[in-house]
Amino acid sequence: MVRSTAWYVVPMSEVARHYEALLAAVYSWSLGDFDDRVAASEALFRSLLEGAGCLGPRALDLGCGSGVQTIALSRLGYRVRGIDFSPAILEEYRERTRSLQAEVSVGDIATASLGSGFDAAVCMDDTVAHLPTWDAVASMLRGVHAALRVGGGFVLATRDHTRVVEGDARFLLVRADAAQSLTCFLEDAGTHVRVTDILHVAGGAPPMHVSSYSKLRVGPASLACALEGASFTVRETRALPSGAHVLFAVKDS
Repeated sequence: MVRSTAWYVVPMSEVARHYEALLAAVYSWSLGDFDDRVAASEALFRSLLEGAGCLGPRALDLGCGSGVQTIALSRLGYRVRGIDFSPAILEEYRERTRSLQAEVSVGDIATASLGSGFDAAVCMDDTVAHLPTWDAVASMLRGVHAALRVGGGFVLATRDHTRVVEGDARFLLVRADAAQSLTCFLEDAGTHVRVTDILHVAGGAPPMHVSSYSKLRVGPASLACALEGASFTVRETRALPSGAHVLFAVKDS
C-alpha cells in the first residue's frame, strides 16, 4: 500500500512549471517501454548495490517520477520512500506502485527532510540537473549522506551537460510514434543548458506544444567532486548505452 507523507511542498519553480505545462502528461511515454526500463534499472541496482553489501530493507528514490526506480528497488527487497516535485506524475506513481510497500511525497529533493537509516538511495534520469544551483546540489548530497546508514550506497545518474553542443546536435528526437513526437532543443546558457521541449500531436488542437526550462551544467566529473565534498567515497563511474553516466558512491563513515 502506498502511503502519502507530508514532508515539504515545493514552490512552483521553472522546472515544475515546465512539467505541469507539457512534460508530465507524456513523461512515461517519453521513457519508452516501461517494463524494459524497470528491468534495466533492477539489473543496474543489483550489480552496484549487492556487490557493495547495500541490499537492505529501506531505500530512497529521489525524483521518483512514475515509479521505474521504485519498482526496480522493490524487486530487490527494498521498502521505498519516493519524492518528486510533480503532483501529476506522482498520481501515476501511486497507481503503478499501489501493491508495494512504498511512501511518496511531493517535495524538493534539495531541502526535504529525508529521515535516516536508509540502506540505499538513488537519483536517476538526469534529476540532479533539474536543481537550480550547485549549492542546491550540495544540499541534496548532504541530505542523502545524513539519510544513509554507514555503508549505505548512493546511485546517481546524469547526462554530461558540460559539453556545449552546436549546430544540428542541438536537436534531439526523444520519441515519436503515429500519435505524437517529442523533440528537445538545447541552447548554451553559460552555467546552465536551456532546454526547449516541442511536442507535436497528430490531429491535436493545437497540434504543437512548446515549453522550456534550464538544466544545471553538470557532468560525471563535477558530480564526483561534489560527492567527495559531501563525504561520500565514489566507488565507480559507469557510462550507459543510453548516453547517461552512473556514479556509485558509499557512505563510509
